[in-house]
Amino acid sequence: MRCFDCAEDDRQAAAVAMCQQCGAALCHAHTTATQQLVRRAAGMGQATSPVPARRMICQTCLRAHQASA
Repeated sequence: MRCFDCAEDDRQAAAVAMCQQCGAALCHAHTTATQQLVRRAAGMGQATSPVPARRMICQTCLRAHQASA
């Protein structure tokens, strides 16, 4: 699979991840790893894990997420 962002620039790079927001295939240069809280839907006690999960996101979705914060 090839990187979506590289293909738009007429370049070819192998994809190493997929954006968890939009699903685009991404190369290492276009991937950003962020933290994501893990939450339980129901139950007693702590609802959020003390250890965050890793989330891969493209630069476009990252900018959109940061603009909305």
